[in-house]
Amino acid sequence: AMLSRCGTKAVAKNKPVELKCGDFRDLSCWEDRRFDCVVSTGNALAYVSNEAVLMTLERMDAHVRPGGYLCFDSRNWEKIQREKQRFYLYNPFFHNGTRVNLVQVWDHNPDSSVTFNLLYTFEQNEKIIQKEIFEEHYQPFTLKMIEDKLSDLGYGQLYLRPVPCDSPETDFEKMDWYRVIAQKPQ
Repeated sequence: AMLSRCGTKAVAKNKPVELKCGDFRDLSCWEDRRFDCVVSTGNALAYVSNEAVLMTLERMDAHVRPGGYLCFDSRNWEKIQREKQRFYLYNPFFHNGTRVNLVQVWDHNPDSSVTFNLLYTFEQNEKIIQKEIFEEHYQPFTLKMIEDKLSDLGYGQLYLRPVPCDSPETDFEKMDWYRVIAQKPQ
């Protein structure tokens, strides 16, 4: 999400960095402060309605100094909805001698939302010793919706980058994840 580690102080270039924990839809904890960059990571925006995403971009913008940046990551919801992918598989990994398997089963709902069912199994000695199921509900949004809102807020050129940043994919239609970087005019 946008802000992390409640009450934690970090140091960057020998300067203290203040971090706060909060809901990215309400940035009032920062009062009228402005920053070089305001960031939302990890696909957080899709957890809320499209209207709330647009409101959040306005609130993020209010904390970006002139010449600063607004930046966020997202899954490529347009690709997900176009392809109607059902299963997303991860390679198993080992933790303290336990094999961990994760499969996501994606439900494409009639209201255009998408539910990710995360199915974990934990194995020892080739036997499943534990199962866990989690559900995440997303409200997909389009890149055009974001571009239009940022344009309304006065942002000019937007930079679109793949996530992870070392991904060779540059075609938006093929990206699984992307990052938008927008510079606020001076």
